[in-house]
Amino acid sequence: MTGTDLLLVEDDRSLSGLLVQLLTRAGWEVDAVPDAQAGLHHGLTRDYAVFVFDRGVPVMDGVELLRKLRARGVATPTLILTARGSLADRIEGLDAGAEDYLVKPFEAEELLARLRALTRRHVDRATVITLGDRHLDLEGRNVTGGPGSAAVGPCRRSTAGATAGDPRERRGPGTGARPAGRTHGRVADRRGRHGGPLCARPDPV
Repeated sequence: MTGTDLLLVEDDRSLSGLLVQLLTRAGWEVDAVPDAQAGLHHGLTRDYAVFVFDRGVPVMDGVELLRKLRARGVATPTLILTARGSLADRIEGLDAGAEDYLVKPFEAEELLARLRALTRRHVDRATVITLGDRHLDLEGRNVTGGPGSAAVGPCRRSTAGATAGDPRERRGPGTGARPAGRTHGRVADRRGRHGGPLCARPDPV
């Protein structure tokens, strides 16, 4: 994991610079690249919370870039940010694997709100939550990493998932702080919705 939250693929230098400033002020750490080849390399070799791809970038269309990443198993939530806004274009982008599609020109606050929504939805679907250097498997009820492993007692996946995705409970972009932990967009909080542990009475393995 690189500690970088968001990958931006945008070839317009002035717009890319403005987006980096906007996203950085909102709490994101941004890698900005000007073409799809660099985007493919970054997307395959680094962990991100979110991708933001323009379509009209050099080497290949941003939608084709997304298809290649999805074909390689990269499930990072993705927003297509483009001037191509016809119905056919939007359908093509969503069918290629994008979770959201925003047409230029756009309002800055709407972009930030859509990115927050993307990270919340991705956390709600996660089966593994990262807690610092430990990983909680919500289905297998195992904690791995760190100084040792542990099996945890019964816990409700819906409660843990909702807690991790609740902006009031987690630290992340839009809240003025960096996320507590993430792997391809998974963000974790160490405590349950009501302040208790996610799962009761962990037993050493």
